[in-house]
Amino acid sequence: QKWLTQQSHLNARTDDQWILNFLRGCKFSLDRTKEKLDNFYTVRSALPEFFGKRDPLSPEIQHILKLGLFLPIDTKVGPKIFLVRTANIDPTHVSLIDITKVCLMITDIILNEDDYCVIQGQRFLVDFSAFNKNQLLRVTPTLCQKAILCLKDVYPCRLKGFYIINMHPIFESIINVGKVIMGKKLGSRVVAYSKDNAQSLYDNIPKSALPADYGGEGETIEALTGNIKP
Repeated sequence: QKWLTQQSHLNARTDDQWILNFLRGCKFSLDRTKEKLDNFYTVRSALPEFFGKRDPLSPEIQHILKLGLFLPIDTKVGPKIFLVRTANIDPTHVSLIDITKVCLMITDIILNEDDYCVIQGQRFLVDFSAFNKNQLLRVTPTLCQKAILCLKDVYPCRLKGFYIINMHPIFESIINVGKVIMGKKLGSRVVAYSKDNAQSLYDNIPKSALPADYGGEGETIEALTGNIKP
């Protein structure tokens, strides 16, 4: 708290719970905690495309929320799961930058309200089934770098794994770029599943938590989408 109050360039929260979130996410490393707290506030002015115009009731954000592209899933044990879905949308009408913004808005809420998520870490299930070539052309290395920077170096996340399903081989280039940006340690936690090894997905994503739409026993996509709408 004292250190935060001495950082004149930061307009930071100093309450115990907020600082504890970052300590937990950084495995109680003081140096790493200070670095992430500094990044957390600095990036808000450095990346206005992600952190500006964040009215959750705006038509643009409401439309993206209705698509259900980033859905937190509660689990009884183990890391919290985030289902990341693609949609067959025209990227000239719904920008990938705005979609990333909404994902980060939801992450802000979850990390602020869910101690379990911060303590246990996060797993991401990424469904590429509706991804199309027009969207691929909009995924730039810069966009990937900024989004991964936020998860890796800004938020108090403990990233346990990224599990990719329904991916056409033509989109492997995105995954390879992402793994390079993530670095060796985090990149090694990216696993792509095919029909041949689909059953092994349950080793990382419990069937009890997997949405019913994917053959699991969890809530439906419709219900999960309803959970995040303000």
